[in-house]
Amino acid sequence: MDTITLTVAENDPDVVVSATLNEEAVTITLVEAQDGTNGTNGAGVAAGGSANDILKKTSSTDYATEWETPTSTATANAIVRRDASGGAAFVALTGTGNWSTTGHFFSNPSTSEAGHFLTKNGTTPTLVAGRSAWFSNVSGAPQFKNGTGSAVTLIYDGGALGTPSSGTLTNCTGLPVTTGISGMAPGVAQYLEGGSGSTFQSSLSGGYTGTDNVVFSNNPTLVTPNIGTPSSGTLTNCTGLPVTTGVSGLGTNVAAFLATPTSANLAAALTDETGSGAAMFGTNPTLTGYTEATVAIGNSGTAKTISLANGTFQTVTLTGNCTFTMPTATAGQSFILKILTGAGGFTGTFTSVKWPGGTAPTITTTASKFDLASFIADGSAWTGSIIQNYTA
Repeated sequence: MDTITLTVAENDPDVVVSATLNEEAVTITLVEAQDGTNGTNGAGVAAGGSANDILKKTSSTDYATEWETPTSTATANAIVRRDASGGAAFVALTGTGNWSTTGHFFSNPSTSEAGHFLTKNGTTPTLVAGRSAWFSNVSGAPQFKNGTGSAVTLIYDGGALGTPSSGTLTNCTGLPVTTGISGMAPGVAQYLEGGSGSTFQSSLSGGYTGTDNVVFSNNPTLVTPNIGTPSSGTLTNCTGLPVTTGVSGLGTNVAAFLATPTSANLAAALTDETGSGAAMFGTNPTLTGYTEATVAIGNSGTAKTISLANGTFQTVTLTGNCTFTMPTATAGQSFILKILTGAGGFTGTFTSVKWPGGTAPTITTTASKFDLASFIADGSAWTGSIIQNYTA
């Protein structure tokens, strides 16, 4: 075997001072090494993870793994089952609470073989050996069985069920209305629980008035109701309507007359009455102290129209040769016209008047005198007579 002996510098082992091969001197040249080409990366562990995490397979593919935080089972009152892997870990199935029968548990539903199971015993989870009970009949309706194989019923005695995604409460009882049902309008739950008129009213969001009891009847009797302003209605059987305040559209003082029908109230309700005495209703009335008012119709000028609306005893002063236009000859009407001659020398003629002998009178021409002309209508014309030459 050939032997190579190298002598290196004392202060730098990379420097060769001399070299011999089988006791013969040789020359050795040192060349700086070069990096080679990187090879293909091998399968590694999944990145990430936290302290105490475990690595698990995510599929059957080679190297398919991920980190997972182990499920905690230390919570008291948790209903748990043994992990399907058969290891020591236990996986929580639901929230807190107690089962009514001590020792019931959830185990791997694929088997009912003996083993170690975590069960509920009071409020403390207990690890026991052997089969105490199991969840069976997985392919059909699930059942709970005891250690002898007899079916048992588990009754949950309280605790939070969490927020289930769905459920059918066909056989459930005791659901509190006020807190157990969501989505009802304000006050509805109180009404369903109490059923009183006041709670029913509080459940309504609008469309009601008053604060008394609810009425359900075909013919309710309303005590002092306020029906507002109805758009229409038939008051055939209504009574007790106050005239003075319950009827609108009446003329001034008419409501007072309807309530107290006195002559004074009637006169106050009329707008075209004359006088201020008692009302008279009769075919042949007796008038006591009758006075006919005298109405002055002013100066005549050359034309004057007489209107009985001014009264039935009128006076006029001649200030020119005047033509008097008579009112419509309504049968039974009559009036007296006092004609003052004024400065004298004026004439007066009347339309549609029949005079005695068919001749119209000549008005007194003397100054400061007056004539009295009387007229009565027969329905077709006026007939007149005159008394003259009174001293004014």
